[in-house]
Amino acid sequence: MTNPRSILSKLTAIVMILSMVFRVSASSANPFKDVEADKWYYGDILRANAEGIMTGTASDTFEPNALMTREMFVTALRRMSMVTTYYEGLTKYKDVKTGSWYSDSVLWAEDLNVTNGVSDDAFGTGRPVTREQIATFIYRYLNNSIIAAELKNDASPEQSFSDKPSDYALEAVEVMRKTGIVKGYGDGKFNPRAYATRAEVAAILVRLRDALQVAGYRFNINPENVSKIDVRWQAADENGEIPKTKSVTDSSELKRALQYINDALITAVIRKEPTDGWTYDLRVYDKSGKCSFGFIIEPYSARINNYVYDTAAFEPFVVWITA
Repeated sequence: MTNPRSILSKLTAIVMILSMVFRVSASSANPFKDVEADKWYYGDILRANAEGIMTGTASDTFEPNALMTREMFVTALRRMSMVTTYYEGLTKYKDVKTGSWYSDSVLWAEDLNVTNGVSDDAFGTGRPVTREQIATFIYRYLNNSIIAAELKNDASPEQSFSDKPSDYALEAVEVMRKTGIVKGYGDGKFNPRAYATRAEVAAILVRLRDALQVAGYRFNINPENVSKIDVRWQAADENGEIPKTKSVTDSSELKRALQYINDALITAVIRKEPTDGWTYDLRVYDKSGKCSFGFIIEPYSARINNYVYDTAAFEPFVVWITA
């Protein structure tokens, strides 16, 4: 993807698969005076707030019926993301103020192709987000350029919707229907161009978080965007020294390495303690020569941002890299 930002822009992408699910019990304190216990959205809003996905519009108000804006949505999605990006630089959008509460989230959404704005130089700040846009943002997020997630279909998905979304959103809405992440209105309609309320978005993102706990993950790295992979053996020898490092720069070797990495299925089963034995610290560099992201592989697991996920699928890569 062509990067429109200044050459001073700095990207460090840290792969972060979602951590444990926090459940909000009926006895949890409700900080919002406008979120009533008998409303359908009560539990979803409290969970979204407790898990740091969505905050209130003030210390004691959530405004559940207010419309969700585009910048609000990408900010909430980034807060719960499995890929977090950090920038030093400027956005191309004239309606995004650098240093604002949402600017980093807009940069994140732009770089991962979650959204490309409403025009070449406008993000659409302040505009309400539509239901088909939400479906599309989530779908693109689940298939971003670093790691992809495959959600399980809902056990009893709704029937196909009778109203048609825009062409760009067709596939996304269908995936959201099958997985049950974004539901219809119970009358066979999806209302794709209707604006979503903050309460609706809280419910959608809570369902998404639950679905991601049982999803399958694969790295989704295009070899054409990678210039180097550094591998550092983490297990020290008897003298306490790291025995070896290796850099992969040859294009054919990079493709082979990334095939091993991209083929490794990672489950969302979390074990709190790393396994014993060898570990390998990997750093992947983009074409600009900057580190794009890193992770650690171990026997039967991958350690990403200090969380451990079950997988034995990196073994072929280890056999190849240590040969």
